[in-house]
Amino acid sequence: MATHDYSIANQSFPSFRTDLNNALLAIQSSNSSASAPTSGHTTGQLFFDTSTSNLKVYNGSAWVEIGHDLSTVMAITNTTAATSTTTGALKVTGGISTQNNLYVGGTINSTGSITGNLTGSATSLATGRTIGMTGHVTWTSASFNGSGNVTGTSTISTTAKPQVAGLGVGTAASTTTGEIRATNNITAYYSDDRLKIKLGNIPNALDKTLSLNGFNYIENKLANSFGYNSGENYVGISAQEVQKVLPEAVKPAPFDLDESNNSKSGENYLTVQYEKLVPLLIESIKDLNNKIQELEAKLIGA
Repeated sequence: MATHDYSIANQSFPSFRTDLNNALLAIQSSNSSASAPTSGHTTGQLFFDTSTSNLKVYNGSAWVEIGHDLSTVMAITNTTAATSTTTGALKVTGGISTQNNLYVGGTINSTGSITGNLTGSATSLATGRTIGMTGHVTWTSASFNGSGNVTGTSTISTTAKPQVAGLGVGTAASTTTGEIRATNNITAYYSDDRLKIKLGNIPNALDKTLSLNGFNYIENKLANSFGYNSGENYVGISAQEVQKVLPEAVKPAPFDLDESNNSKSGENYLTVQYEKLVPLLIESIKDLNNKIQELEAKLIGA
């Protein structure tokens, strides 16, 4: 292939126009081919490779691509895993946008979040993966192969001690923390005589009942600090008064207990199990009935 002098300073005037046209024709005819020139070329000379549709420039020792036809595949041949500093990696300081498919033949590594929605069909993993769950919930038969949703069967362990903010049984749970709602009876504990060793009836039941006071109340600021701030009017009794006459009906307030049943505040706040007041009230009625019978006997005998 012939070598052409492209320097305007070396063109002979007044035939400059003819020589320049000849030079441009030389670029078109002699500097475009399926094979690069092997001799007679200088540094900076251009050559269009018709076999790959790439424009190349001679750097003094070899022909180097300076352009690429992006309608075909663009390959980065370095085999080292790409990072932001790896030779042969594609590094973009801005965003990358594609209007068609993006194929990744290896692993996608990200140091930040990947957001957005992925649509279309998924390809199954070569090896399915099992998804496990620890804690109070046991998840069995859970598997994922990449082609669909994760499915599994979950159960709450019978030996677990889960904590929930609220609970609804047969109905929606309340938005009030610690509240349990149920659409039917709540049955607990036992009352069977065969399971008890009786230690005697409650003594002085009437006097003990008379020492208690039933009153109306609203939550104070201290109760508000523990999350009790409904603003409602309540009726109740004093746990401290009950504790003096029937300590079996008084327990630590659940809001103040940690996992080891110790007081979280150190103040040992109390609550009353109201159902345990029923035996006291029964014995009180019997005591009162005895007094009535004694008075009736005296009136009859008078």
